[in-house]
Amino acid sequence: MKTVELIVEEKEWNPQEPRFTLDVLVHLQIDVVDLKKRTMVKAAGEKWDS
Repeated sequence: MKTVELIVEEKEWNPQEPRFTLDVLVHLQIDVVDLKKRTMVKAAGEKWDS
């Protein structure tokens, strides 16, 4: 057995500004077998190129 010491620090979190605005198209490459990600992207209103 091994002993592990876990230290938890709490502090204010300020999220970064988004890298892209909602009107910017970005390129994504999603594996054809990754159905969960494909479904999420389709629900967000994806546009496919062939």
